[in-house]
Amino acid sequence: MENNKIKTIYNEKNYGIARALNKGVKFAKKNNFKWILTMDQDSVAEDKMVDKLLECAKLYANNSRAVSFSPNILYVREGYDNRKKKSKLYQERLTVITSGNLIKIDVFNEFIKYEEKLFIDSVDFDFCLKLRINGYKIIRCYNASLTHALGEVRFIKIFDIKMHYHVHSYIRKYYIMRNNIYILKKYFLRYPVFCIKKQLFIFIFIIQSIILEENKLLNVKYLIKGLIDGIHNKYD
Repeated sequence: MENNKIKTIYNEKNYGIARALNKGVKFAKKNNFKWILTMDQDSVAEDKMVDKLLECAKLYANNSRAVSFSPNILYVREGYDNRKKKSKLYQERLTVITSGNLIKIDVFNEFIKYEEKLFIDSVDFDFCLKLRINGYKIIRCYNASLTHALGEVRFIKIFDIKMHYHVHSYIRKYYIMRNNIYILKKYFLRYPVFCIKKQLFIFIFIIQSIILEENKLLNVKYLIKGLIDGIHNKYD
């Protein structure tokens, strides 16, 4: 269906999410937009999410450093629906995911943009940490909600406790490992706690990939390749 308010911008091939986002930002700046909303294909905005994010932004109108407003993320497929009442309706965050993030367009410049060489994983972490290093604030708005999915979800029982884990393709495993090294090298000295917590996730991710998933040798191959390329700054 045609709609003159919708503009679709195509790339010649898949350059990754970061380049696509930068292309959208460039278009928005050229057309004097005030805001940009970044979304993933595996997310669904709940009713009036954008309106609620804009209402949140109005509360911070006098704070020029507040530039990013993100909704409460609901992982419903995993059985994690955290719509319960929060003690704080709005809260400053260190990082948020790309999906559902409403950002002031004038914050983007030569230094604050999405890192294209990362291609996909950790693009959101890198972008948020750039904002924080430059003194900007990221606000989570708990009255706005977004349903999000993280790959294929599988469930297991351990000692009668039902648990879940996410399964990613081999190439995705490569990017997770490679880009984790990038984040670790770039931000460890400034954000050590964040980086250490991220390594705990990576450790669990490696164990899961080797023990719980099929084709273990292929998983190990891509995990090691990502680790080596990250260490050697190989991003081709």
